[in-house]
Amino acid sequence: MSIYVEKAYCEGEKPTKQELDKLCQDIVEELQEWGWIKATEVVDPTWIDVAYTWSWPGSKWREKALKALEEHGIYQVGRYARWVFQGIADSIRDGFVSAAAFGEKFSE
Repeated sequence: MSIYVEKAYCEGEKPTKQELDKLCQDIVEELQEWGWIKATEVVDPTWIDVAYTWSWPGSKWREKALKALEEHGIYQVGRYARWVFQGIADSIRDGFVSAAAFGEKFSE
């Protein structure tokens, strides 16, 4: 499983390496306190200057990519995974729906 955590900054602002390292540590600790995760295998901060949800008008790449992943048993949820803009509440809902859909399969 992977969890993407987003933090937005005002245009022109970017955290230093030390600030980013501290932010990652704080996020991991908070998720652990909530009981959402235990140990982490990878923490990979990525800086994106441009919104990730744009695409060329009329492009079908998103639908084709999601279909190709599903054909291999990979089901994308959340705004990063599906390349759509949505709020955090939608992302949390998607997580709960996915957990319910796949819960039986992975609880064995």
